[in-house]
Amino acid sequence: MYPHLSPHQRLILAKCLLESHAFAKQFNSHDEQRNILFQAGFKVKAKPNLLKQETHSLLCTLRILFRLAEEPSNIQEEADELLDQVILEAFHYYHGLIIDGHRHAWDPCLVLIITQLNKLSPSSRFHKHAACLYPGLCDLVAMAGGISPQVAALMRIFLLRCGTFFMPLGGGIKTTESSS
Repeated sequence: MYPHLSPHQRLILAKCLLESHAFAKQFNSHDEQRNILFQAGFKVKAKPNLLKQETHSLLCTLRILFRLAEEPSNIQEEADELLDQVILEAFHYYHGLIIDGHRHAWDPCLVLIITQLNKLSPSSRFHKHAACLYPGLCDLVAMAGGISPQVAALMRIFLLRCGTFFMPLGGGIKTTESSS
């Protein structure tokens, strides 16, 4: 189906999926409503949630946006901007998650984001996105409760690749002793 849609139609689809993601995220954060549904006899053993819709709609959106960002088209700049916005929002949201199960459900989202960022080429495309996303990713490093080992390993690769752009060749910080 993807090849039969124009880049503009794919961008519209990504935006619709983002709306679905936002709805599910809002529902999941509305604890009182979920309690009422549970107490009203909603036939489940736990409070109802839309966690799968929340994460899967985001994953699908990200896949579309990463592909759009790699394809030359008249909407590439808009797709790039939306991609950065969605990623920063995902980093911020993940950072605020306090329930381990919810955070664990979001791990595939972070794995996809960081894996796809690490695959960006040419290097100038990586550099453009990394410059925008670097602070948000750094916030995750010191996150209370920690991150999964898989996410941590991918973050390490991302940060090492960033180092090739942001650190001078020969690397390292000069001290006053070495300059005398």
